[in-house]
Amino acid sequence: MIKFSLRLNKLQPESNNYVARVEQLSTWGFEEFMAEVTREGSILKDVETKAVMEEFFKVIIRYIQRGIAFNSEYFSIVPSIKGTFEHAQEPFNPAKHELVINMVPGPALRRAIADMIPERISADLRLPQLITLLDNNTDLLNQTVSPGHIMELTGERIKINDLEDSNQGVFFIKTDDQETFRVPVLKVNTYSSITFKAPVELIAGSYHLEVRSNYGATSKTLRIGRLDEVLEV
Repeated sequence: MIKFSLRLNKLQPESNNYVARVEQLSTWGFEEFMAEVTREGSILKDVETKAVMEEFFKVIIRYIQRGIAFNSEYFSIVPSIKGTFEHAQEPFNPAKHELVINMVPGPALRRAIADMIPERISADLRLPQLITLLDNNTDLLNQTVSPGHIMELTGERIKINDLEDSNQGVFFIKTDDQETFRVPVLKVNTYSSITFKAPVELIAGSYHLEVRSNYGATSKTLRIGRLDEVLEV
């Protein structure tokens, strides 16, 4: 069951339409995955399965680095290049062009998507609502994060109430292993806007962006809001 709520489209306020937001979303990492496939009753053993899975992904990485696409019943991975070239002889320029990986679901995943059952629920409007993240290095909205560069986050109820509390703040979470990076300093911290420098230790990959803040100075209830889009470093 995929639970979702409808929220006013703040990116197109003149349209007066709504966009869906998945709610109560949980995320598994590699360790949770391993615990599931080697659960009690499974014929798969922890050490051997982990070694096979790690080697599987290492082989895919080697393929991609050699410019070889991977295609399966479950998903496909294809290397690509973003950016425009001014003429047919122009060389690749990292300042203008970007190597990217495109991942698309295969037939098995597409069948699984067709079998999903969506359920609309009421939105918790008290949670932080993250709307846009501007990367001042790339000038892109809700797409990229540039380590060491200024990011501008807009939304509602996103102010961090206690900047000294390590449980509160702006966090980047890697989508693959759930490693979490907390932004150490916020230059602007208001109800609708937060400006900060992206952590320099962020490595290439995909990230979720979260704002975590208590309801008030004396409250211990942590509110967590997540940007809908996945960001790329």
